Amino acid sequence: MPKLLCPCGFIHDLSPIPDDGWITIRDRDYEEFQELEVKKAEQGIPTARVDELIGSVNGLIGTLYACPDCSRILWKQPGEEDYRIFVLERT
Repeated sequence: MPKLLCPCGFIHDLSPIPDDGWITIRDRDYEEFQELEVKKAEQGIPTARVDELIGSVNGLIGTLYACPDCSRILWKQPGEEDYRIFVLERT
């Protein structure tokens, strides 16, 4: 069961599909992503998991998780293996 640990100790469960995270894609890559989606639909591949895999392979899709305990953002940018962690700045 894949999990993602926030520095505060919260564990994001990545097992359910879809999970509680977001899929991110740059504006300039969105058209290419849509073309891939059309090709997949023509081939009859319907699952969300395949969406994630195709986007990852092509370096188009990132993933983002917001920690419900500490409000940190954990973001894996397209083509990267590690998450960048952002802390909420309070003013």
